[in-house]
Amino acid sequence: MASIYPKYESKWEKARKMFNRKMRELENDGSKTIEYFLDEAARQSKLAKKMPQSVAYIRASYAHNAATYGINLAFGTDLAKS
Repeated sequence: MASIYPKYESKWEKARKMFNRKMRELENDGSKTIEYFLDEAARQSKLAKKMPQSVAYIRASYAHNAATYGINLAFGTDLAKS
């Protein structure tokens, strides 16, 4: 099945790239990175409810996937490789 993410093989590949990029920005602090993506997902979800025609729902989905990736990585499961 073809991915809806043209540059990536799966949503977890995109989540891995987003997580790693933000982790570098936050000086390799995994907990801050996970908190950032959880906050971003909540913020974008609220925005999506206010303005359904926006791309906020897609951004919320990406942020949620990145947070899920980080949490699973902390417990030893790399979703991008599974």
